[in-house]
Amino acid sequence: AYGVVFPVEAGNFESPLIERSQRSGEEKQRIAEEGVRRIGEAETIFVDEGFNPLLFARALPQDRPVTVVTTSLPAASILAARANSQVLMIGGRVRGRTLGVVDTMAVNTLAKLHLDLAVMGANGVSPTAGMTTPDPAVADVKRAAMAAARRCIFIGAHYKFGVVSLAQFAELSEFDVIVTGRELRDSRAEKFTAAGATLVRA
Repeated sequence: AYGVVFPVEAGNFESPLIERSQRSGEEKQRIAEEGVRRIGEAETIFVDEGFNPLLFARALPQDRPVTVVTTSLPAASILAARANSQVLMIGGRVRGRTLGVVDTMAVNTLAKLHLDLAVMGANGVSPTAGMTTPDPAVADVKRAAMAAARRCIFIGAHYKFGVVSLAQFAELSEFDVIVTGRELRDSRAEKFTAAGATLVRA
């Protein structure tokens, strides 16, 4: 028997960051750039852990000052070297698969902040279950980041749509805009807009 192959982002399996970087790269770059076009006048921006938020961080304009708050070690290391970027790295336990920070210390720090914008990722995006992730500790941090921000944007590849993971952290309607790739078919996109999502396909 040859067994069964599952999509790497499906259900409650979470792929390492390096593996995510090798899937749908061109689509993810388009999504990140569309996310950057929607930051408006935001001066304080939360950047979530994960590969698409990392691409967003790389694409941030370098000709204007910005303060980035992040739970992503890779995003912090990229932005800390930029002259116009001030980086606030959230402390806590570092997850080996994603190099993201979680747990009580991170949640408590975010609860004391007031941010203009949160740029979020997720493992699953569902019309009924909203935004989900396999790890409840990650969900807690994501929820805290969104609560601290005046506006929230989601960025994620088309294959995450229709996937449900263990822990919900947001409803679709909590995001000003949900950005994905044009690879998301019209028939599927309509289910998300009908569920209250403001959807953009880059």
